[in-house]
Amino acid sequence: MTKHRSFQFITALFIATAFCTISYWNEGHAVVVDEAVISKTVIQHVTDMAKNSGRISHGERLNIEIMGIPRAPFDFRETPKLSNITLNTTSSLDRFFSNRALVQVKITSNISGRTRQVGVPVKVSLSKKVWVAKTMIMPGESLSPRNLELENREITTNFDYVAGAEIDLSQYSTRMMLKKGQMVTTHQMVRPPAVQRNNMVKIIMAGANGLKIILDGKSMEDGHIGQRVRVRNRYSKDKFYTGKVISENRVQVGM
Repeated sequence: MTKHRSFQFITALFIATAFCTISYWNEGHAVVVDEAVISKTVIQHVTDMAKNSGRISHGERLNIEIMGIPRAPFDFRETPKLSNITLNTTSSLDRFFSNRALVQVKITSNISGRTRQVGVPVKVSLSKKVWVAKTMIMPGESLSPRNLELENREITTNFDYVAGAEIDLSQYSTRMMLKKGQMVTTHQMVRPPAVQRNNMVKIIMAGANGLKIILDGKSMEDGHIGQRVRVRNRYSKDKFYTGKVISENRVQVGM
């Protein structure tokens, strides 16, 4: 009876040892794609999309928050090394860079061909220097360091429209009133026309033989450089010309 019990104990010990050895071998030769690996891949994807869209080309800092990784980690027991795993990412950020996106991660074993896929939600913001109103700015008022200053702000929306340090606002005026501390967007600013209605202009009359005559005149309408406007000879109320705006308060017409 004692010998039989000893044999049963030894057999059970052998089976347990063999099971532990097999489990250890499986654990030692299995790849686990965990949250850290997936997070690194997602962060790289969002960073690449931000670079491709020019969002971080002027010293901006990209802030990425991963909201969660469902069903992770993923075991690939037939795959011995992480280098045998390929992770591919896709999202809507390559078409429209926004503050929220779902990054699809496809995880593939190059050994077995087995795949797993997970959608990772992310929140994105930018820290950048933006133009901010120092005082209240009225509609039509010219923008300059007198009424604007640069401040570091975190931008969570309107990435395309917030006016940063890369824009020379001295060439613009405002479309609407801006409150003190308000960030300036491209919707709120307008480049003043090079020629304004009822303003005095120089009319440049150029001939084919190189002859050039300059007359004083008045513009009948607003016009930016390159646009055609109607002007009148200052000394002749019934003498009108149509020409192209070539610079500030200068209009060229043909002879």
